[in-house]
Amino acid sequence: MKNASTPRQAAGGGPGRIGSILFTYGILIFVFGISLFPILWVVMSSFKGNAAILGSPFALPETISFKVYAEVLTQYDFQIYTLNSFIISSVAALALVYLSMGLAMSMFILRATFTGIPKELSESALIDGAGFVAVFRRIHMPLAKTGLVTAGIIMFLGHWNEYFYALLLTSLPGVRTLPLALGFFSEAFSCDYTKMFAALTIAVVPGIVIYILTQEQVQASTALSGIKG
Repeated sequence: MKNASTPRQAAGGGPGRIGSILFTYGILIFVFGISLFPILWVVMSSFKGNAAILGSPFALPETISFKVYAEVLTQYDFQIYTLNSFIISSVAALALVYLSMGLAMSMFILRATFTGIPKELSESALIDGAGFVAVFRRIHMPLAKTGLVTAGIIMFLGHWNEYFYALLLTSLPGVRTLPLALGFFSEAFSCDYTKMFAALTIAVVPGIVIYILTQEQVQASTALSGIKG
């Protein structure tokens, strides 16, 4: 006779299983905490004065004021550098260099995306009389939207944080990007930690927000790329 399994065994439970789950979640929470804490600390410090930052670096700010952000954006032209980063990361000046840098990853993602589209859809459309352009525009493009968005976001984030080529290929202050501007202004902000943290927040937060808004599509496309690649 076969031994009857207990309800706990049938459900896959047991102390070992529970301990493994708790350990896994503990590791995930720890990694999440050490990844998120520096960003939160920088943002929090941008609302504190120098004395508070040096005296109580981990204390919460007493007041929330965006005056320092206005000063950084206007007095130090960071609004221009932010706009330059958005434009260059998307469509202009350094775009050819950045395009070549991100082309391999984009091709990898897009290849997996397009090869995952069932061929039967294209064949049916061709039999009905649709041309190549119509099939690509009406079938392939809508179904490949996740991959296209993912490739665009990955390239954007890489270009947003790029420093080396921006330093080599830009000479005028008016065309600097945010990472480059932070490098040039580190000495100017060396004694004003509040403005330094505000400038860092301006440079870091937009990329994080964009990724959070598109993370589901990025993760889905990345998983598909791993399976199809």
